[in-house]
Amino acid sequence: MDPIPFEKVSLEEAKAALDGNPALAPSSSVKNWVLLREAIGPNNSELTEQAWQWLDRLPKEIQPGGLVQRFPRITNKLAELWSKPLYCEKYLDALMLDHRGSRKGFSPDVAKEIADLKIHFMNHVLVRHFGAWGERIGG
Repeated sequence: MDPIPFEKVSLEEAKAALDGNPALAPSSSVKNWVLLREAIGPNNSELTEQAWQWLDRLPKEIQPGGLVQRFPRITNKLAELWSKPLYCEKYLDALMLDHRGSRKGFSPDVAKEIADLKIHFMNHVLVRHFGAWGERIGG
């Protein structure tokens, strides 16, 4: 009896394969990140009210300047996720690490602002909860 072939894929890739979206399907070895990028909308070009409120609540010494001016979409996303600790932690990690292998990266000043936000988040915002078997719970 031959073994069943198995390929480990993300939930998004599996859904794309079932929905018939070849751009996201796991069989393609290189993802088309342009197709995966969020559509351009009002949250991409200017700060939302939620983002302004989030910035006001941050300590003055870590309020980002370059990030706000050059990347309002990212600022808006951080403001949206800040109250969802596990999602925000994952998003901050994704900003700091290149999982695609082809990103240019942020300028040093913006990278420092993101790192400062991550440190503040980890020390003052994120509360880790663990189940009886040591697995992380919450979201």
